[in-house]
Amino acid sequence: MALAALTACQKESDVISASKGVELTISASVASPADTRTTYTYTSGTQAGTIDVAWEATEYLTVVSIGESGITAVDEFVSTGDAGRTKAEFTGTWNGSAGDKVICLYPAVTKKLFKFY
Repeated sequence: MALAALTACQKESDVISASKGVELTISASVASPADTRTTYTYTSGTQAGTIDVAWEATEYLTVVSIGESGITAVDEFVSTGDAGRTKAEFTGTWNGSAGDKVICLYPAVTKKLFKFY
């Protein structure tokens, strides 16, 4: 199961320095009836039902920073912890610029996909 983008992606601090290489922690969770990161309900065939998915022991996400002139940074953040947890804390170094918009992608993608970066 894959999420195109995390629905809960927030910076630990609301103030980000203009300098590059800021250490950040991003908390991620998605509310669902089963308190897991996502649920998927399928209705076709004889196997209709819900699949609950929880965080694995090690997870990665991609943080894409976008400025006025385009992408300024593509960074990978990692979360480690108990498999099955309902909340993941992703840590990494953010290399965007002050004022950038930030998009978090899960699962992580490689920088090769961002040819214009």
